Amino acid sequence: MLFIALLLICLGSQVESDGSNHRFNKGEVVPFYADKVGPYSNSRETYAYYDLPYCPPETVKEKKLNLGEMLNGDHLVSTLYKFEFLVDKDYEVLCNKTLSKTDVSKFRNAIQENYYMQLYFDDLPLWALIGRMQNNYTIEGIKIVYVLNTHYIFEVFYNSDRVIEVDFRPHDDSLVYVTEDKEIDVSFTYSVSWKMTPLSFDNRMERYVDFLILPDHLSVHHQSITFSSVTLLILVIFLLTFYAIVLRKDISKYSRDVEENQVADIQEETGWKNIHGDVFRFPKNKSLFAAALGSGTQLLVLILLILVLGLLGFFPPYVRGVFWNALIIAYAVTSVVSGYTSVSFYSQLEGTNWTKNLLLAGGLFSVPLFLTFGFLNSVAIFYGTTVALPLMGIVILSVLWIFLASPLLLLGGIIGKNRSSDFQAPCRTAKCPKEVPQLRWYRGVLPQMTLAGILPFSVLFIQLHYLFPSIWSHRVYTLYSILCIVFILLLIMTALVSVALTYFQLAAEDHEWWWRSFFCGGSTGLFIYGYSIYYYFYISDMNGFMQNSFFFGYMACVSYGMFLLLGSVGFHASLLFVRYLYAAIKIKRTMSKSKSPPTPTPYPVGIGEDQFISATNYQLAHRQKGFVGLSKMLFVALLLICLGSQVESDTSNHSFNKGDIVPFYANKVGPFLNSRETYAYYDLPYCPPDNVKEENLNLGEMLNGDRLVSTLYKFEFLVDKEYQVLCNKTLSKTDVSKFRNAIEKDFYMQFYFDDLPLWAFIGRLEKNYTNEGINNIYLLHTHFEFEVLYNNDHVIEVTLRTRYHSVVYMTEDKEINVSLTYSVRWKMTQQPFDNRKEKYTRFLLLPHHLSVHHHSVTFSSVVVLILVIFLITFYALVLRKDISKYSRDVEENQVADIQEETGWKNIHGDVFRFPKHKSLFAAALGSGTHLLALIISVLLLGFLGFFPPYARGVFWNALVIAYAVTSVVSGYTSVSFYSQLEGTNWMKNLMLAGGLFSVPLFLTFCFLNSVASFYGTTAALPVTGIVILSVLWIFLASPLLLLGGIIGKNRSSDFQAPCRTAKCPKEVPRLRWYRGVLPQMALAGILPFSVIYVQLYYIFATVWAHRLYTFYSILCVVFILLLITTALVSVALTYFQLAAEDHEWWWRSFLCGGSPGLFIYGYCVYYYFERSDMTGFMQNSFFFGYMACVSYGMFLVLGSVGFSASLLFVRYLYAAIKCD
Repeated sequence: MLFIALLLICLGSQVESDGSNHRFNKGEVVPFYADKVGPYSNSRETYAYYDLPYCPPETVKEKKLNLGEMLNGDHLVSTLYKFEFLVDKDYEVLCNKTLSKTDVSKFRNAIQENYYMQLYFDDLPLWALIGRMQNNYTIEGIKIVYVLNTHYIFEVFYNSDRVIEVDFRPHDDSLVYVTEDKEIDVSFTYSVSWKMTPLSFDNRMERYVDFLILPDHLSVHHQSITFSSVTLLILVIFLLTFYAIVLRKDISKYSRDVEENQVADIQEETGWKNIHGDVFRFPKNKSLFAAALGSGTQLLVLILLILVLGLLGFFPPYVRGVFWNALIIAYAVTSVVSGYTSVSFYSQLEGTNWTKNLLLAGGLFSVPLFLTFGFLNSVAIFYGTTVALPLMGIVILSVLWIFLASPLLLLGGIIGKNRSSDFQAPCRTAKCPKEVPQLRWYRGVLPQMTLAGILPFSVLFIQLHYLFPSIWSHRVYTLYSILCIVFILLLIMTALVSVALTYFQLAAEDHEWWWRSFFCGGSTGLFIYGYSIYYYFYISDMNGFMQNSFFFGYMACVSYGMFLLLGSVGFHASLLFVRYLYAAIKIKRTMSKSKSPPTPTPYPVGIGEDQFISATNYQLAHRQKGFVGLSKMLFVALLLICLGSQVESDTSNHSFNKGDIVPFYANKVGPFLNSRETYAYYDLPYCPPDNVKEENLNLGEMLNGDRLVSTLYKFEFLVDKEYQVLCNKTLSKTDVSKFRNAIEKDFYMQFYFDDLPLWAFIGRLEKNYTNEGINNIYLLHTHFEFEVLYNNDHVIEVTLRTRYHSVVYMTEDKEINVSLTYSVRWKMTQQPFDNRKEKYTRFLLLPHHLSVHHHSVTFSSVVVLILVIFLITFYALVLRKDISKYSRDVEENQVADIQEETGWKNIHGDVFRFPKHKSLFAAALGSGTHLLALIISVLLLGFLGFFPPYARGVFWNALVIAYAVTSVVSGYTSVSFYSQLEGTNWMKNLMLAGGLFSVPLFLTFCFLNSVASFYGTTAALPVTGIVILSVLWIFLASPLLLLGGIIGKNRSSDFQAPCRTAKCPKEVPRLRWYRGVLPQMALAGILPFSVIYVQLYYIFATVWAHRLYTFYSILCVVFILLLITTALVSVALTYFQLAAEDHEWWWRSFLCGGSPGLFIYGYCVYYYFERSDMTGFMQNSFFFGYMACVSYGMFLVLGSVGFSASLLFVRYLYAAIKCD
């Protein structure tokens, strides 16, 4: 503890920020330095600022750098910029210069490679691109123009006598073209404006991390921790179950005094005791093994210290060199850990040459790192970049290595040698080693390493997405608290996986587990390097030999270091487990020979020939109903064709001639935060035409709250307009009050230009900071600019912007004269008409968002994989034995023994007893199956492209029609199953099935529609929409429901049960509290909900905000994984319920299967309070009302899936045994 405290104090003193705490008086010069330039996509390829022909001062002063700044490639130099505190400057001339052809070529090449510059203003970092490339579309084709920025604007925010924040941007109109190779006269200028801000000096670094704490990014990090925790929870449950059912039984048997022949029988079942004389035999190459263990332990301590320092706030963002200083010093200081661990363990392994071992421990990681550094530094010197470490930096590193790291390494080795003890083994090691049996290929080192690395890597997969851009791009990472949690989860996961694989290795009588546990633990490092390759090719835009060398070289070192670190963790965990395992049993000196393995049979293990044939025949008989599959497939095909014809997009395919009028409609206005609270456009006092024409709407548009109306805007194809007057109007006090209230609530407006949606805010709220306080200023936008891109005779894309200075003040209650104007500019584009909707999905296709969706699918797949492995393992180790025992002819007393151990066979006479309230049960099953068919139909339509973005009403039309058409599924499933349960009143059951979901939905709709009507919003469905819905229900949904019921009644058969039901039901034993309905539902819902947790955020943001969701392929995959997870969890819980001799599993399996629906509603509450900014009674009513219906629907869907999976499992289970 003293060592750790001293180390933290040492590191803390070394890594304190040198961030400026300067105070300035008016007119004092503020420190300013230029740092470096380089291609934006290659963060490590940076050059000196004056490698580009900017204007240098007569004497360029270089700022002294610390080691961390040198390693980071910083190269701070003085400039001609002069900033005086609180002194504004407008177009101050930096220098006038004539650029030679060579200078022009340098700038052009830099612009082509997207160069940026980095500056420091009072130790605050600034970035800007040095220029940009433009595509000029002409009749001859596309011409690339290179534009150099010559004027930069500095907007400095101050508080009292301190600089708080600086905005740095180039001026769009101050440009010089450097396209041609000719001399150019350039005037480099800059402007400075100073503004007061209430932000304190202590919080001035917050702007650099604001991007990371946006709800979207925080949600991803929370999902990362949730994923890691759920994965860990599954693994812990698996190991605890395995311990309770298998390992504890083995230890109990091996700990008793048993006869020799019984020992032989036991050894045939599990063979890990057979190798007790070899399990603690020292590994080969023990000096290398001890050195690897020491190096890994050192790196573990190093990372923990860095994380603790980050958690304590020693690494503020963009404080130069702090992180690298801490890393270098911490590595040198922790060398004592490597020496101590390596030599100490080497001495326990009876090693003699401890100095050689110490050298090996000291160089096992540092030598490859040094060789890599030497090669990459030579490459950097060859390229002339600033990341080449100068001679002074190399000297400092050498001094640290020679006079700090090496002595501490030696000190640790001496302490380890003197304090070492004998290796503690609970078993003696035999003189002659046993031969390792030949194992299957999947038990080899490489397959086991692959299997071992999947789960730990999945824990940190999401965090890697943020760490890599911080190292290899220009992002900043400050969420050390989250990283600490994930790293701890990674260590625990690595330990648990290593323990599990070590047990399976020992059970196969393979005693060479030392190196195997290290390799399996460290395999995550190889996965990290694999992710590096993926990141390079699919996420980053890095290019060039130098950047590639740095990336792959240093990532190889990082991955190798993680291999050593996690390998050490894996071995330590396995060593503790093996010691506990063999210490818990009695070791006998006399061992009998193992019996030969049983002769394999062509039937599943544990099932005899007659039982196998019987079960097979039963399953074939049960599947005779599957011949109706052809008709079901036909029904699905007809449904898709029907829906496809109904949901085709009405997106305009208009062709225009010059001067033709382009269709334009105003739609609605409303507060941006409340997406369902929308009002008619002319509820705000805009200028209406003499005759307002309302566009005819379909049902989907009405449900979406659309109300399209004509306006005074007039757009003629290819006709530009500049400041066209829409109307001149005098706003009354009431009108001003309406606009002011709308601006305060952040109202937006929506238009449609040739069926392309446009949005703009009606105004903005600004805060004016004065000595008297903060005043709110309300500004109404009065001028809108439309930039229309066209290709031949088609409109391709429209951008709507407000003019910043074209505003009218609405702060005071008085009449105001307003002139509403607009401008239109037409520009040619090469984008085809078929791709004109890509603009709306471009944001979703950013690497960050795609990566989040990929993480979601990966997480869901890992959860399913873990669950499948758990169930397969459980089946192989437990269930198969039970089936084998129950399938043999055994004596009565043996049966009693077996039943005492597992009791699911005891209730074979009650397990197929029909549930209570069977009509309600069948109706719930029918409604759930109906909604399942509905969801699958809508997902298929989305996957096939029937829902283009912002095609008005298409989705809602499809949803309503699909619900009506799939009513036949509800009727058929409910009545058919009800008849199998020997129900008689099938008409009552049919009505119950038809109303179980639709009646609560209808009541919710009536209430919310009344609320919307009261508020006067467009979300209130008009009479026409209500009539259409009624017609669809009466003349389509109800007849199809009745048709399905009739078919189900006529085609139903007897319930197929492999066991007879006893006349008198058995009493259900009293169970522990955690086996109750509510605890089991809570447990059942965790895993399925975790599968969809990530996607829910995007779906909610689409439904209840203004995002767009088009990833139907990903959603299909996640939904399938959700169904699989629900089925597997339900099967597992049903088995445990039957094993406890509780035969009332019907309703339990339905309720447990449907429990994710309750989790979804819980997420709604969380989303409302933590993720959204919705306000007001109407919006809240819509949100909680409709989300209650959605959650209830998901409860029915997943409940049906859970019951169906449990029914299949129970039938299989009891068909495989002999029932009296």
